Amino acid sequence: MAQLLQTHHRFRVQEFEMMGEIFDEDARVELIEGEIVDMVPIGPKHQEFVNRLTRLCFIRWDKHAVVQVQGPIQLSDHSVVQPDIALLKKKSGGYADAHPRPSDILLVVEVSDTTLARDLEKAKLYAASGVKQCWILDVNKRELITMSSPTPEGYTTQHIVSVNESFADPVEKIEYLDSSDIFGPSI
Repeated sequence: MAQLLQTHHRFRVQEFEMMGEIFDEDARVELIEGEIVDMVPIGPKHQEFVNRLTRLCFIRWDKHAVVQVQGPIQLSDHSVVQPDIALLKKKSGGYADAHPRPSDILLVVEVSDTTLARDLEKAKLYAASGVKQCWILDVNKRELITMSSPTPEGYTTQHIVSVNESFADPVEKIEYLDSSDIFGPSI
């Protein structure tokens, strides 16, 4: 019996964006390497840490960067993702004409309470696309994984920051941040 070859259609970003009318307005989906992937629903713990990071980003970097919360970024012709937070380069005209691309991104942040393995895989996609810095906040272990020096295989520099540790500011390299600004009191 002949074995049937299974083929998949890889969507391009333009096709994916045209499908916006097909999906429910509350649908949370991303295009990853041409495949439409459902995003995990946002729970209260996840949202609390997104809120904390959003406050920190606006306080620290609003003058130096655009703070984008749970908005799309286009990594390639086959990938549009929605990190929890992205710090973008400021540019005249903003991003009204096109989603930010890897060259526009100073930092992406994923908050992980149930999706750590998935977020670590997504970090490889960010690195392969040339996004300079990625953070994954593991809310269960109360650790921040900072990654930089992207290559096609992933980030070559990784540091795990625990509660009450200082670490390099991703925008103003000469300053340091205190992780207590992120973790705050125990939840």
